[in-house]
Amino acid sequence: MTGPEGPSRFPVDAFPPRLALFCLAVAEHTQTPPELAACAMLGALSTVALGGRVDAGGWTEELTLFLLVVMGPAQRKSSVMRAVLAPLEDLDRERRAELRDDVERVKTRLDALDRRKQQLLAAHAKQDDRTERDKLMAEIDEIDHETGQVQEPHHYRRLASDATPEVLGTLLSRHGRISVLASEAPFLDNLLGRYAEGTPNLHLTCQAYEGESTIIDRRRGVEEIPRPLLTIMLAVQEHHLPKLIEHPVAQSQGLVSRFLFVTPPSLVGHRQISTPSVPQDLANAWADTLRHVHTLLSAATRDETDKTIDSEGSVGSVARRLKERENSSLLFSFSPGARAVFDALRALQEPELGAGGDLAHIAAWANRNPGRLAKLAALLHLADGHGPGTMISEDTMNRAQRLMLFFETEGRRALEQPSAEMRRALQMLTGWETGHVTVRDLHRSVFAAHGPVRPARELAAELEDAGFLERVESPGRPGRPTELYRITLENETTPAARETASA
Repeated sequence: MTGPEGPSRFPVDAFPPRLALFCLAVAEHTQTPPELAACAMLGALSTVALGGRVDAGGWTEELTLFLLVVMGPAQRKSSVMRAVLAPLEDLDRERRAELRDDVERVKTRLDALDRRKQQLLAAHAKQDDRTERDKLMAEIDEIDHETGQVQEPHHYRRLASDATPEVLGTLLSRHGRISVLASEAPFLDNLLGRYAEGTPNLHLTCQAYEGESTIIDRRRGVEEIPRPLLTIMLAVQEHHLPKLIEHPVAQSQGLVSRFLFVTPPSLVGHRQISTPSVPQDLANAWADTLRHVHTLLSAATRDETDKTIDSEGSVGSVARRLKERENSSLLFSFSPGARAVFDALRALQEPELGAGGDLAHIAAWANRNPGRLAKLAALLHLADGHGPGTMISEDTMNRAQRLMLFFETEGRRALEQPSAEMRRALQMLTGWETGHVTVRDLHRSVFAAHGPVRPARELAAELEDAGFLERVESPGRPGRPTELYRITLENETTPAARETASA
């Protein structure tokens, strides 16, 4: 594996052997880089594992993941997503069918209770006898108590695609756990304000990464979500990456720092025409893995979608089920060997996050890597077929470490790419008629002379640090020296400059 400047490959063999073969088979059949299928598999594993937690030592991590795979157009992203997500969609259809009768019975019961309440209210209004009025009111109170214990039941739902932040809030309020797994970017556009005049609404999305409780006040009422859980896996085109990582609100509110980024190499121009189908036994192994984790986590975390009627015929208390789900979770822990590896990696990274460290410039993102490592270890543990009562092994932690090293390499490449201002400045400098440029020139050309000059001055310093400019002495007017720079873009000692400018 190489550093951020060169290509990296997903360590597929970190997966259990049969799942690694499935990943490679999907990649071969679709003639796509294995990174795409692998990230889709991680998104699906996270989806069925939502509700589980892992003890990271001093804090716990939800098994949520935010993944962004960046690829060019017409590179068969949808084909890969269909192949990987098919068994997950089958599980959802089965679950909806299992619960359909129960949900409809609860709806019928609630309708009956509402009709009975209206009858009692009408009778109460006509009743003159105080004792009878009290009896009627007592029955009304019993109905209110029963209906107040459960929200309106909804059919099972776990997957979404083109949801707005408001709809996402409703989905999480109803179901508690939602995953957005898609080969397009509408959900990302929605988050960044497509339908809100460019104003992002990111709070719930960020809270659902952590499972942080929230209350949403709406005109139609209050939506209380004790433990919202959200997994995102999007395969998007290249222009969506800078749109996200350069968005000031997405940066300041922590959305960018929650994502893992992957930019696989394109295979266009080198693809085979005839490819073998994915072997059915490998597809079955992948489907069985998802079913195993789904069954394990559904039982352990008390899926609140199971809105059944109890043995006495009253509506089951969904409020109680939600409270149980909030306080009862499948918690994974590390073996002593895994803990030693995990703590050693944390100790190795910590100094690099501080001032002058190798990760200081992306500390907000890199600071989440230990938590992500714990998540990946727990997901691999589940994919290996382990359940409650077993600890994450040192071998599993080592495999998760290889995954995390890949994601760190890819994340650095994504986050360290030139900013929009840097790209505009480099384009300007390549066509500049003279060999020198001032800060005021940068302010006029890059920032259209809008706002203060300070951002242009900071940009000049970045260009100087990158070797694209060299500060030269120029007194300018008395008392007001000109900030003058010599353009070194074409200097043979900085070949990266020409490559970045052309990009």
